[in-house]
Amino acid sequence: MLTGWAIAGHGLLLHALREAPPSAVGSPPHRGSAAMPPPRLASAGAGPPRGDPPPRVVRIDLLAPHSARPAAVAPADGMPAHAARAAAPPGQAPVVRARVAMAPGAAVRKAAQETAQETAQETAREAAPAAPQSPPAAPGDPLPEYRVTLPQDFHVRLAVQRDGRAGDGQLQFSREAGGGYRVRLSLRLSGRPLLDMSSSGQAGESGLGPERFTDRRERRGASAANFDPQSRTVRFSTGAAEAEVTRHAQDRLSWLVQLGAVVAADAQLQQPGAQVLLQVVGARGGVQLWRFESTAPGEPPQAGPPVDGLLRFVREPEQPHDLRVEAWLDPAQHHRPVRVRLTPVPAGQGLEFWDTEGRVSGAASAAAGAAGP
Repeated sequence: MLTGWAIAGHGLLLHALREAPPSAVGSPPHRGSAAMPPPRLASAGAGPPRGDPPPRVVRIDLLAPHSARPAAVAPADGMPAHAARAAAPPGQAPVVRARVAMAPGAAVRKAAQETAQETAQETAREAAPAAPQSPPAAPGDPLPEYRVTLPQDFHVRLAVQRDGRAGDGQLQFSREAGGGYRVRLSLRLSGRPLLDMSSSGQAGESGLGPERFTDRRERRGASAANFDPQSRTVRFSTGAAEAEVTRHAQDRLSWLVQLGAVVAADAQLQQPGAQVLLQVVGARGGVQLWRFESTAPGEPPQAGPPVDGLLRFVREPEQPHDLRVEAWLDPAQHHRPVRVRLTPVPAGQGLEFWDTEGRVSGAASAAAGAAGP
């Protein structure tokens, strides 16, 4: 960068010298030519000199800038060029000064590093950051064939919490004519949109088969993943390389419904230690194998009313920068997820949302009844 600005300053100097008469740079006259007459000087109070102007001397100042944007090349002190020439003492060559900003150097590199660091931190704090691709099961290595029991259509309101801030949202699932489905998740935090996800495709005996997934985040435009069930490939709007997937691959939203549908159809998967494997595709190009394990209720959610009888499934991170996923399924509501916690690793505290319209535990209901209206 610094070399580029030095070359630019050198080019400006050469351009100015080419415009100046030979005497301005000390070039000797051609042999045999007549001596050059002295320049005609303007009288006091007159405007710009007439006839041949006196030779110009160009002075280049390399100035250290205060920002990454170089200063415009201009005569000294903001004076127009003809004013600078008129102000020159009679008989002396006018000086036209040009300021050329030097390369920003270390200051801009430091600012760029800080911006990159802030961007990386923000990405890690998002609900489902694009983690590095973990080795999925190869398309030729089939994942377990699960039976499924899809839930009835639902539309629930959510409470949202992240880093001590509160918000709200909605989660919808609906079956459509022709065997299609649609899932929609929208979350707001402190009154501002946080994320908006949509998944659509076909629903059948194996559960949900995504065909299009869109993901719009705070401070980021929408990204999309388009599934081709025939070739078992996924194309990404971000320009990421086309990926091969398994027949039952899910996206970063449809897994919420698919996990509950798989667990609802097999009581053995509801026992502690049981595992459910899902291949999950992000909108920005990540393809991962998510291994959910059924655990005891364990640590309760950080917020929201307690609920008895929930099934807790946990997906542990498998990469240095990954996502820990916890989902609480409610057997009384067709095993649909009623609480979800997404924690980026190693960033720390993540995102949590839960159903505000679902049932509460018997103890909580009794306490609410005793308190009265």
